[in-house]
Order: sequence, then structure tokens, then C-alpha cells
Amino acid sequence: MAREKGMAIVALKPPLPARIRDRLRDEAALDRRVAAIVAGQGGSWHDFSGAADDEGYYADTDHLNERGVLHFQETALAPLLREVLRRGPERTRVSGGWSPERRPPRPAGRSSSPDTRAAGR
Repeated sequence: MAREKGMAIVALKPPLPARIRDRLRDEAALDRRVAAIVAGQGGSWHDFSGAADDEGYYADTDHLNERGVLHFQETALAPLLREVLRRGPERTRVSGGWSPERRPPRPAGRSSSPDTRAAGR
């Protein structure tokens, strides 16, 4: 139904610190299952679990603090959303994982610092 209305279905796995990811059992199987379900609905799946490994990005065991949210927004989430808008919902690819090398290119004229307006500043 979302595709019929021109909406993109984008599902993502949020950042997790390595010490938590390393303790998750059968995570690859779960990721494959979720990706298949999302793809079956015409959506795209993006694994950002490794997008914020610095322990300084977390307020507690696994929730991003403000610095972590800004890092995630700038390095992973905003580039994904720009790609979705640029390509359109029907051509957004399923992503197997996050890495800086796989990020979509930045539009010309954009700074590399976080957009503080997005953080309510």
C-alpha cells in the first residue's frame, strides 16, 4: 500500500556498540529474515549496527547520546535519506551493512559538519 501511494519503505537496524553486537547470537540469520520480509513488501533494509562504535557515542549500554545521534545522522541516516529522495522509493537498494565506503556521495556544496538545525539548535 505504501508503494502504491509513492512512499518508500525503509527499515533500518540502529547503531549498537561492538560489545553488544558481539554478544548477540544468530544475528546474521535474524538480519537475513528481516531483510527478506522488508524486501517482500517492496522496501529496503539497512544495517547500521556498526555505524557508531565509539563508546563516547552512548548514553548507557546501547542508547545513543546527543553526540552519537549527531554522528549517526550525519554519517549514515542523512545520506540514506538523500539517496531515497534522489532515487525514489522503487529504486532504493537493500543494504547488507554500513561502512563509510558504502555511503552515498554528498551533494555538492554540503559541509561535513552536522546540521545543528536538525538537532533543534
